[in-house]
Amino acid sequence: MSNVFKYCDARGVDILRNLELKITPPNQLNDVFEFSPHVICSAPRRMAKDALRDKATVRESYHEDKRSGFFVGTEREYRRFWKSRRKTLLTPLAGGIVEKLPAVQASFARLQSRYGGVLCLTSNPDSAVMWSHYADQHRGIVVEFDSSWPLFAAGKGLRPVDYVRERPRWDEAAAEGSEAEKAQFDAVIFHKNKEWSYESESRQLFLLHGLKRSPLDNGREGYFLSIRAEIIISVRLGMRCDPETVAKTRDALKTPSLSHVALKKAMPNDKEFSMTTVDLKV
Repeated sequence: MSNVFKYCDARGVDILRNLELKITPPNQLNDVFEFSPHVICSAPRRMAKDALRDKATVRESYHEDKRSGFFVGTEREYRRFWKSRRKTLLTPLAGGIVEKLPAVQASFARLQSRYGGVLCLTSNPDSAVMWSHYADQHRGIVVEFDSSWPLFAAGKGLRPVDYVRERPRWDEAAAEGSEAEKAQFDAVIFHKNKEWSYESESRQLFLLHGLKRSPLDNGREGYFLSIRAEIIISVRLGMRCDPETVAKTRDALKTPSLSHVALKKAMPNDKEFSMTTVDLKV
């Protein structure tokens, strides 16, 4: 994979100062369809049968029925009682699984956001649209990273997003930990609406546990991943960067560990609707 880039507003200078990248839980991303697959169940009766035979499920049901006063016998007696009710319970339980699918779909991104977050980068550093949308209308910066570093191979790795027209499908009947479940989870992570294809995004999933936490300006909790200075290759200043942002960027790049980082400025092409860059001195 070629080098990757991060569009930022003026606060992107903190990447250079703190050597940290923000990891964003899916429910904080700007696309409402992030981590929101179309949830189905291809085998509700099989799932119901498995649940009715599951010892943990039986034990949980026993304690609930005991607390409610529905059943007053021992757990062994309850297991015999449960076995006698299997055929009666199968159809309503399978129906209940199907009825809950819309709720599972609606809560999918929120539940995944408890544990994981996404690093979003791009392969295109010269997009006028991206400069406008993600770099405060050309007033921010773009940071370039060396994608060959081991950091970007961790976990599922940094991978290009596939842009599609239909939401990825999540089948509740896929066995936990199976290859089928892993494949559909990858589809949830690395597929986006085709309308976002101009972003040329690459992304990587990180567990939130163990990341540095700091409050964000909007009051939410932010998660930050420490990085090595060596992975930063260059910084592009937006064509509308104010003097303060320019000064802060230059000051950050004077740090010895960042002496290798090239400084550039984004400029509009004279003839085309495209951006180009010119080299600057730190």
